[in-house]
This record gives sequence, C-alpha cells and structure tokens, in this order.
Amino acid sequence: MIRKIDCEDCRGIGTTLCPRCQGDEVDINGHKCAYCDGAGLTICHRCSGRGVIEVEVDDEYASMGY
Repeated sequence: MIRKIDCEDCRGIGTTLCPRCQGDEVDINGHKCAYCDGAGLTICHRCSGRGVIEVEVDDEYASMGY
C-alpha cells in the first residue's frame, strides 16, 4: 500500500533553504544569489515542491487505511 506522508526534507512546506546562499539571499560577494534569485528558498528536490512523498508501507495498519 502506498501512503503519502509529509516530506522529511522540507517538513511538508515544499521549499528548502537555498543550498548556495543558505537562506541569506546573497552570495559571498554580497550580490543577489543567482541560484534562488535572491529568495533564499528553493523548491524541495525530494518532493518537487508538493510537500508530500509517497512511501510503500506493509504493516498491520496499512490494510485499515492508516
């Protein structure tokens, strides 16, 4: 059974801190970060911005819909 759960990387938000500027919105030279366009955030790569991931479960509760 496939279950949708909150993404572990973004905690269900769909965005993560920019890996280049670490959320500072500027690069090491003080210019607007080109990777995130100065937002400080990027779309989560694990869930593609959806905030949820699908995992396959096989436990006693799976057949009950939990």
